[in-house]
Amino acid sequence: KFLSDYFVYLLLTFLRSILKRIEEKWLHELYGREYEKYCAKVNRVLSWKNKAK
Repeated sequence: KFLSDYFVYLLLTFLRSILKRIEEKWLHELYGREYEKYCAKVNRVLSWKNKAK
């Protein structure tokens, strides 16, 4: 049971990272420079926390 739970967790983490990269590429193509400015202000992992200045 433990190994199967661990495997599912690893699989979901892996898939999430792939989807995040695909989404970021799409957003960059869609919004360009505006999206770059947004990324500079927002933490990539914890989006509700601003980056330290």
